[in-house]
Amino acid sequence: MSLDLDGAHRAAVVIAQMPDSLAEQLLRSLSEIEVAKITKAVAELPDLTLSTVQAVVDNFVERVDLLASVRQGGPDAARRVLISKYGATRADEEMNRLLAGNA
Repeated sequence: MSLDLDGAHRAAVVIAQMPDSLAEQLLRSLSEIEVAKITKAVAELPDLTLSTVQAVVDNFVERVDLLASVRQGGPDAARRVLISKYGATRADEEMNRLLAGNA
């Protein structure tokens, strides 16, 4: 059954499992259109088995874990790039210059 749910309905399943205060906080961060789609999906949710809810929530957690493991930018990432190109000493010099705003 979980494979039959579209994105809005999967989001609705996850949100329906949250405490109200957390769901409210999440919904405040979305656009009006997104809130409308998800709210409609919550209202449309059929009775779901525990295994379906668990599968949807597990899939959500896996996706969040994947996103959290994606490397981000920032000074550390920039320094790694510079080290691979110039070596540690020059990388430090370039980072100091860049962070001082003298790029």
